[in-house]
Amino acid sequence: MPYVERDASGKVISMHQNASAPGAELLSPEHPDVLTFLYGDAQKAELLALDLGFIRVIEDLIDLLVSRNLIYFTDLPGPVQAKLNSRQRARISQTDNNGMGSDIIRL
Repeated sequence: MPYVERDASGKVISMHQNASAPGAELLSPEHPDVLTFLYGDAQKAELLALDLGFIRVIEDLIDLLVSRNLIYFTDLPGPVQAKLNSRQRARISQTDNNGMGSDIIRL
């Protein structure tokens, strides 16, 4: 997660891997202020942040459908299976590395 520094108006002016200055704020990578800093456009950043969150909803929905045997994982196209497996490994790895609980949405 990036540490950000803000100017007097609250706009992110720099981003760092570590807290480089007193008052550096830790934000999630999908935080709209981080995305605005990276992409330079607040509207695009907001849409991207929503898309990132929605991707997790879709993953969790697929997991739910598979767990209830409403669809079979093997029915999904090969590239979709590969992407889902890669994202699941990345999410598990991130969860293990940051010591936080799982970010999977449970209904």
